Amino acid sequence: PSKKGYLSSDYGERIHPFFKEKHFHKGVDIAHKTETDIRSLAAGEVTFSGKKYGYGNLVEISHLNGYVTRYAHNNRNLVKKGDLIKKGQIIAKMGSTGHSTGPHVHLEVLKNKKQSNAIGTVRKILSEKDEYTGMNAAHACCRNGHLAILKEIVDI
Repeated sequence: PSKKGYLSSDYGERIHPFFKEKHFHKGVDIAHKTETDIRSLAAGEVTFSGKKYGYGNLVEISHLNGYVTRYAHNNRNLVKKGDLIKKGQIIAKMGSTGHSTGPHVHLEVLKNKKQSNAIGTVRKILSEKDEYTGMNAAHACCRNGHLAILKEIVDI
């Protein structure tokens, strides 16, 4: 991969790299070197950290207002279920576990248990206010498109 990482697979229809048939890709893939730091997009609580079929090593974090982020194919997870996470905290190291063709992080964003286009939804997570406290889910929003969003997740 390039020195700065890259978006290797977008959200939506694609040919599955393992099964060679049409498949809906429920996240975005960001490729970089094995052991690259993976950071949480926003503060939250780890609801899953372990192995899951297809995902390999997976970290799932619950955020404000029904948002959940998933970070998959990790070489190793650095957090455990129940951990409270800060925005930008290193949660895993990039790898190629599960159904993977090379080192990358597979990022999924869910709102009320439904997958959504990660790039578009990330902006909402980072800027939306909690209905009770009025606090933002994160300190800054992504202003420069995809690259800024990638920088929130991976050290690039």
